[in-house]
Amino acid sequence: MIVFLLTGLWHGASWNFVIWGGLFGLFLVIERLGFDRLLKAAWTPVQHLYLILIYLLTLIFFRVAEFSDATTLLAIMLGVADQGSLSWQEFYTRGAAITLILGVILSIPIYPWLCTRIVPLLRYHSPQHLLCQFSLIFGLFLITVMGIASNAYTPFIYFRF
Repeated sequence: MIVFLLTGLWHGASWNFVIWGGLFGLFLVIERLGFDRLLKAAWTPVQHLYLILIYLLTLIFFRVAEFSDATTLLAIMLGVADQGSLSWQEFYTRGAAITLILGVILSIPIYPWLCTRIVPLLRYHSPQHLLCQFSLIFGLFLITVMGIASNAYTPFIYFRF
């Protein structure tokens, strides 16, 4: 717990970062106290969903400027507060939709399946199969870099501190 609280402080001099680190530490402690056995016994998609939800929950505190913004955003996400001027149409663009679809598809272990469909004669773990997997991952990396490079100027995250 102490390590993650200090990690939060290392990321920035704001309570948001301390809460971010504390939440990560808290979830690790809860898992070490026995929740990890339940997770290991759960269906794999449930395990992935748990990880994604915990990550998104903690990421809110990492990215907002003020603690009140985090609580407002959490209330909106849980449906217990009015979204005010926020509208999903502002964030839902064609690029966001493509990114979401690719993210969902590629967050599952699909590389081996794709490679065996692309070149059916490849043996799993053969050099050609591994090269195919690397090519798919590298292609995704290039698409990501091109998307970042084509956007407007975004300063390095640690310039805020």
